[in-house]
Amino acid sequence: MTRRDQIMDIIAAALSQIRVANGWLTDIGANVRHWPPLNIPIAEDTLLLRDIEEDVEDPGSNLVERELRVTAVAVRTGDNARPTGLRAALADLTKRLAQLSSELPLSGGHRLAFLHNRIEIAQEELIVGRAELQFVIHHITEREEF
Repeated sequence: MTRRDQIMDIIAAALSQIRVANGWLTDIGANVRHWPPLNIPIAEDTLLLRDIEEDVEDPGSNLVERELRVTAVAVRTGDNARPTGLRAALADLTKRLAQLSSELPLSGGHRLAFLHNRIEIAQEELIVGRAELQFVIHHITEREEF
């Protein structure tokens, strides 16, 4: 398993803790999927994770600076697809990811930064709302670690 896979597993596990029973506003963590097929039918609230690209810079020596970009999309259905439900999902994601930054087992300096978020609502046969949050994890690793 690569370091990138390990990081994504940690993120998925942390976000799966977002449940009302654990004190969160939503249950968006009940159904977390990493890189699901693009055409899956969504019939229940689902959190989709995609690590979309990675930039690499060489600061010299045996170290490599990496930038892992991740998009988390909270897909909500029915009453949860209203703006209040979508904003609650964004709030939960933002708070949990801020906590996660200190939990990542990365050597060297690292930081998690939020890039952007947006909300969309569509009504076809089923009302579906999407709350999207994109973030980046900057970290330094030894060349062989990734």
